[in-house]
Amino acid sequence: MKRLISDVMDLTRGKMGNGMQLNVKTVNNLQDMLIHTIDELSGLHPQREIQTHIDIQGSVNCDPERIAQLLSNLLINAIVHGDPQQAIEVNASIENGVFALSVTNGGEPIRPEVVDKLFQPFWRNESNKQTGGLGLGLFIASQITSAHDGSLTVSSDENRTIFTFQATLGLNAIEG
Repeated sequence: MKRLISDVMDLTRGKMGNGMQLNVKTVNNLQDMLIHTIDELSGLHPQREIQTHIDIQGSVNCDPERIAQLLSNLLINAIVHGDPQQAIEVNASIENGVFALSVTNGGEPIRPEVVDKLFQPFWRNESNKQTGGLGLGLFIASQITSAHDGSLTVSSDENRTIFTFQATLGLNAIEG
């Protein structure tokens, strides 16, 4: 219930033009926070295999709770819409001063005409209305991305779907 209320408040802020509120700080344990987020969702969905490749050394300037929320939203999307027989892959690293976080899943490709709608609030694919969500997860992920002056892209084909967040987060990190 708390998450639902938080999502609706994030939607309201985004629609009223105030944008996503951030609490940016220097974070020395972003890698641990991301792993914790993955572990929580793995515990809730033990039937899904989630492979992680996370290498973030040093400190990063960001809102760590919002970055964890972004990961959670992308991961829930992969769990709900991906092929349950295929592993989900989470990658996070810092290369050339850019923090990159991606979530990859197998399953039916996202049709090109649908890609433009994915980040709109309350939008859900007609064939997936039974999932029970409000259709806010990817919208909120896009708002977190904008607030961090980053990019959130999706590529999808018959083999896999990849959501990738990238941003320069005032990095003081050791690049991997």
